Amino acid sequence: MDESWQPANDTERALLRAARDDDRTGFFRILTRAELFLPQVRDDDPADGGQRFVTMDLFGAPFLPVFTSLEAMAPQVAGVADAYTVTGYDELCERWPVAGWRLAVNPGTPLDAYLPVEAVRAAADGELTVPAGAELLTELAEAAADDEIAAAAADGPDDPAAGFAPPAPAPGPADGPDTAVLLRDAAERGDSVGYLDALLDALVVLPTAAPVSDPARLVDPDFPWRAVGAEETPVIEVFTAPERFARAYPDGTPSLRATMAALLTVWPPGHALAVDPDSPAGVTVPADQVPFLLLWPTPDESTPDGWGR
Repeated sequence: MDESWQPANDTERALLRAARDDDRTGFFRILTRAELFLPQVRDDDPADGGQRFVTMDLFGAPFLPVFTSLEAMAPQVAGVADAYTVTGYDELCERWPVAGWRLAVNPGTPLDAYLPVEAVRAAADGELTVPAGAELLTELAEAAADDEIAAAAADGPDDPAAGFAPPAPAPGPADGPDTAVLLRDAAERGDSVGYLDALLDALVVLPTAAPVSDPARLVDPDFPWRAVGAEETPVIEVFTAPERFARAYPDGTPSLRATMAALLTVWPPGHALAVDPDSPAGVTVPADQVPFLLLWPTPDESTPDGWGR
């Protein structure tokens, strides 16, 4: 747990005590009674409902983030959300917008939890043991890795594990849509929404400082991120196609294939992101803006009446 983080109110102090004591029943019981802050985005068209939800994507699963204080919320959604509403667990359940979404409580803080919204009550009643935030992210990473391995196996007879950490991947057709083309076309149109949508859906190649045989290691504190650039302004590069990576790193640099969303979930603080640095359609995202990429608003979901502020 990050000892430098400090709770902002009595609810967070109680949650912190429960987390330190590994009292998971008590942790979720507190959440069922807590005031919750739900970030939103104002909609320019009042006919569309006035506001839209902010969602985040963790290993391909959509989550609705809520926070137990404005202080916890502000640094996580700055530059993305421009509004919020105050709610509680019971109202959240009654007005849950999309059945397939899950709940992210205090993402980006030591008091985080990720679970189906209805599971909070079961956890508070002691009927369900919910993994801690880091444990669940590990499970999601492993599930995403299993899905990618299965997809690779379906595409051909080669060893599927080789696609995740090849010593020198050979150029070849990209899996699914050509992300590089989607990004180039969006950049030429000046379509920032289309660019980000394509990027967040992309399966990318990440150069690493050491071979990684298990994609689930992404959540490890000692994951071998490979940074370039000056020590005071480190940059992590990703490539949207194996051939782009091979051109930039022809010397057998190890790598990992993962979804962009998976990488952003565990992105090391203080590191900028460079996408396809060898391409005119590439982009560099400053370190302080990288965490906001996961909180890209869902464009077609409106806030139910009565939630706006």
